[in-house]
Amino acid sequence: MSNQYPRQSTCSKPIKSTPEDSLATLVKEYWNEYKRAYDQEDQWWTEPDTWEGVLERAWRSKMRDGKIHGHQRRVATHLSEGLKFALSDNKSPEEFPNFDSLYQWTRSVGLRVIWYRSNGAKCRLKEVTAYDIARRIGAKYGLIPTKVYLHGGTEKGAKKLGIRGEAVTRDQFPDAIRNSPLDEAHIENFLCTQKDKLG
Repeated sequence: MSNQYPRQSTCSKPIKSTPEDSLATLVKEYWNEYKRAYDQEDQWWTEPDTWEGVLERAWRSKMRDGKIHGHQRRVATHLSEGLKFALSDNKSPEEFPNFDSLYQWTRSVGLRVIWYRSNGAKCRLKEVTAYDIARRIGAKYGLIPTKVYLHGGTEKGAKKLGIRGEAVTRDQFPDAIRNSPLDEAHIENFLCTQKDKLG
């Protein structure tokens, strides 16, 4: 295993391939590049021993090198408020029977984090941050996505395959994805990183 910390799944660096590549080829290339990314990344998110420690690491979104995860860079100054709300809810991991229940909670926390832009527009932490935080927490407690959550770049990629909704099952995807080794978290990341090559 490399000593270098794994590539962040920031949806900003698609794998190299030609425009005429088939969906199956894109899936194969993605898998060769990213198949260990979550395994290695989760070593960091799951290190804390306590629920409070897991929440803090997940919400602060800082990687091992101290940099904010790419998905949360634009909202970095508001993450501590999300952590404050999460801790004040006095939840425990036993209250979440599955990933979706965890995600619905992190989503509800994100909606309570409100700020205003200079033009007066009201902002909240969006689904991408809620999903990322839920996935980090879930990795510690064995709660993994069993649906593909469509948001941000993932939603754009799914639309190019004719798939819409907030969360969809893998059987709604073409055979090249449905029958691939990609689990639901990887399908989410595949749709995001490859959105410009799909459809």
